[in-house]
Amino acid sequence: MFSQIFGGVSSSVVMAELARLETAMASGNLGERANLSTARGQTQHVLDAINRLLDRTLEPVAALNDAIADMSAEHDRGDIDVVLPADAFQGSFAVMAKRVNVMVAGHIAVKK
Repeated sequence: MFSQIFGGVSSSVVMAELARLETAMASGNLGERANLSTARGQTQHVLDAINRLLDRTLEPVAALNDAIADMSAEHDRGDIDVVLPADAFQGSFAVMAKRVNVMVAGHIAVKK
């Protein structure tokens, strides 16, 4: 079926790279990307598309990580009222930011 959908694409190369990426991602290696040198032609284009998808998917992860680092630095300086800019995120990332902000509010309530 794969070859019918993606004519000219080596399913074994794509599946091997997907399996390798799955293992890397599950281990927290979010910077891992498909190895384009393992493929040619359309197969290489598919792997490149996978890499672009990973890059786009991880953009909000990096943004949330940066926001957490900024908030943490402010807290370390004593400004414990600083929260994450939840409105800067969408979907699940906004939910995570809001949950962190609820936790911060709870800590503020205990400290004051």
